[in-house]
Amino acid sequence: MHYIGIDMSKNSFNFCVIDETEKIIKQGSFPVSKDGFANFLKLISSFDNPLVLVESSSRYHLPLVYSLVSNNFPVYVVNPKAVHKFINFKSPNNPSKSDSKDAFFIALFTKYESNNLKPYSPSDSLKLIARKIDSISKDIAKTKTQINQHIDVLFPELSKRVNIFSKAILNLLLYYPSAFDISNANVNEINKFLYTPIGRRSLYLLMSLSF
Repeated sequence: MHYIGIDMSKNSFNFCVIDETEKIIKQGSFPVSKDGFANFLKLISSFDNPLVLVESSSRYHLPLVYSLVSNNFPVYVVNPKAVHKFINFKSPNNPSKSDSKDAFFIALFTKYESNNLKPYSPSDSLKLIARKIDSISKDIAKTKTQINQHIDVLFPELSKRVNIFSKAILNLLLYYPSAFDISNANVNEINKFLYTPIGRRSLYLLMSLSF
């Protein structure tokens, strides 16, 4: 049996895998993304009888939990207060906090409390939300790929010089979607769309690449 603790945050999650002897087998972190989830699932698939416990953290844990449940991994979701109470009991003289340490104690909590916990079973509404999140993520990735392809045709050097998904660049391209429009634009006319120095630099770069 392997016990896996997960400490979630908005953009990433830390994990720790321990065995029956409470030895740390593996620990690390992954981004909160489709690839991050896929890599994590691949990792834990290599362990015998993995039990996964995730702290409930607002809404951030839901996509990962649903991904685990969808792939038939037993998952437990608990209130952070229960885990923190356990941490204080196990390590009363070591109050220092870190994400990796939290993940270890969550894994330890899983080992000691799994028999008293009920595996997570998402409701139909949560399943729909998770599917919608996944669908939107795929649409965003597809749209970004298409934008990249079009930008590389119109302004071959642009993506190498700036972040084409910055607010300034997207705002410019919304109103001036071609090299012709940019090269014939009056700086004063479009200054109203650019309120920051980086926005003005992006404009001048676009104009220089349009000739």
